[in-house]
Amino acid sequence: MEPQEAVEAVRQYYRDPSNVYSIMPARVLAAVAELPPHASEARFRAFIRRWAEYPYSGQIQRLTGMEWWPTLPLPDGVRGDTAAERAYHVDELKAWVRDNWAEMKSRVLDSREPRSATTE
Repeated sequence: MEPQEAVEAVRQYYRDPSNVYSIMPARVLAAVAELPPHASEARFRAFIRRWAEYPYSGQIQRLTGMEWWPTLPLPDGVRGDTAAERAYHVDELKAWVRDNWAEMKSRVLDSREPRSATTE
């Protein structure tokens, strides 16, 4: 958890007029856990790091509005071995993330809202 995320959670808590009691640490943790990936750069980075391990999920594409597709057909030596195919696509997705990091970060963090790859 980043300090600014905790501060934002407290700020949001006190914006609600029904929250008349002091916020407790567990509530701060719960509020931070509910923050979306576009709430901060650290949260966005963690989201990308986590979902880059799942190349077929489409989560990164949905959040950024950018499209990435795994290479098919696969090269010889990889094709037919499920674990090798997945590892190949994980590496491919991570390389794509590295190559497109600045644009992804700009799209998500500058707008502070997720995009949809289907609307691009």
